[in-house]
Amino acid sequence: MTKEDFVKLFIQEAKNNSAVFTTQGNIECQNGKNISIDKLERIFDLTGKNCMNSTAEELTSCGIESCCFITFRDISKIVLNTKDI
Repeated sequence: MTKEDFVKLFIQEAKNNSAVFTTQGNIECQNGKNISIDKLERIFDLTGKNCMNSTAEELTSCGIESCCFITFRDISKIVLNTKDI
């Protein structure tokens, strides 16, 4: 799986699970924070297919705020556990 595939599947899964998107197309999390395509690409570059198990330090280093950790991990688990990788 490429990072582009991961991002595409992540966004699609977020839509399937009724995630709220910002006007810029980012996935909205609590406290006004969001997960952007750029952040998804960075974490996949850093950790690859294991990104669903990324540490708080890894997520933070890629710009993902702590209030978005659960959203990121939940969607990543669905994408990476159910897709042919």
